[in-house]
Amino acid sequence: MKPKQIRGVHREQLWQRLADTWAVGAGYWHPLAEVPRRDVLAFQAPDFHQALVAGQKLHAILAGRGVERVFEVREGGSAYQIELSDLDPTYTGDEGFWCSDAMDWLLYASHESSLTVGGKWLISRVKAAWPEWERHVWTTPML
Repeated sequence: MKPKQIRGVHREQLWQRLADTWAVGAGYWHPLAEVPRRDVLAFQAPDFHQALVAGQKLHAILAGRGVERVFEVREGGSAYQIELSDLDPTYTGDEGFWCSDAMDWLLYASHESSLTVGGKWLISRVKAAWPEWERHVWTTPML
């Protein structure tokens, strides 16, 4: 399936659902902004990609939960529905958010090289698939 661009009222509804469910604002999200949820955990993005994205582990985790399509929403306003196989949670100049229609998980890539995982079940599965995850938790960059 070709990425399907989401426009107009549908894009606004998607942003509203992210705000209502995950407290996503117009700008940054955890760890760059406070969020009321406790089921969020931020990692060093390059390490997360090497451990879980490059080896397709993230795709397998999500597929095992029945995820087939994913919403990709960017800080600049673009929004798409993509196939799970096209999921690449990477910062591209705009902050990025990825979730499924169920809104029971969320990924967020920031300009600070953080990759945040949201959702108790997804965090649990990421930890199980990445035994050394604790060494790769995001910390504030040195200035």
